[in-house]
Amino acid sequence: MTDILIHPKIVTHVLLQDGTWYSVQPGTFRTGNYRLLLGNELMDQIMASDANTPGFSFEEQDGRTISGPLTSVAAVRSWTNAAS
Repeated sequence: MTDILIHPKIVTHVLLQDGTWYSVQPGTFRTGNYRLLLGNELMDQIMASDANTPGFSFEEQDGRTISGPLTSVAAVRSWTNAAS
């Protein structure tokens, strides 16, 4: 089996579980731990639990940010040329 490499810098669209393709502002797609804040405190610290969930975030063309658990990403579109 071959690894499927996705370069976050060249992701142009994200398909979420709602069935909608979202346009991504170039260079803003990223992954990491998805953690919620309450004021300036992390919710997992308040609840005394380790709630590190793999997540994603990107900015839409109009400047709004969409973030959520990585499991809600169904697919991504990107430029076919190599990331620079």
